[in-house]
Amino acid sequence: VYPNPAKYNISVQVDPASLKVVEIKLFNFQGKLVSVLMSKTEISGFYRQSFSLINTTPGIYFVQILSDETTTYQKVVVQ
Repeated sequence: VYPNPAKYNISVQVDPASLKVVEIKLFNFQGKLVSVLMSKTEISGFYRQSFSLINTTPGIYFVQILSDETTTYQKVVVQ
């Protein structure tokens, strides 16, 4: 997840060999779901996507990357 800190958008990249399901969600500091950024099936190979933060209040957020293999969290500061 980059850039960090972010102002207008973030980019998320995933480099799986082969995944059935990938979901990317944005949570606020209190753990409340702010947005489902992406939900896709049948992704294979390198994947990169940018997401707008234009309507996101400045603060600390967590990006959850959920796949059929793992769940990863990345802290992101929105300015």
